[in-house]
Amino acid sequence: MTTSPDRIEEYLTLYRENKTYEQVGKVFGLSGKTIHGILARAGKLESRSAGSPKISPERIEEYLDLYRKGKSYRQIGKIFCLSWHSIYGALKNAGRLESRSKGKTKT
Repeated sequence: MTTSPDRIEEYLTLYRENKTYEQVGKVFGLSGKTIHGILARAGKLESRSAGSPKISPERIEEYLDLYRKGKSYRQIGKIFCLSWHSIYGALKNAGRLESRSKGKTKT
């Protein structure tokens, strides 16, 4: 399957608006893994890590909501096409790590 450069730019535009690969995929009737794969093959993957725009408070809340519902960092990472380290790091940097046993923020 070949994807036009214009379509790839559309994917990137949505991703740069802090959408997940899953959210971008829904717009185009594709999975998040497909979007990630297309961007990887085109050499257009972009990082949201250090040096990139910070993760929005809304995204942090999405991570926390999934964590509170019992998802692991690894499972959350798969949803957002990120590593578990990225999820953990984002929560840690935001000061929002929580303990499952107590449901309280770690200090």
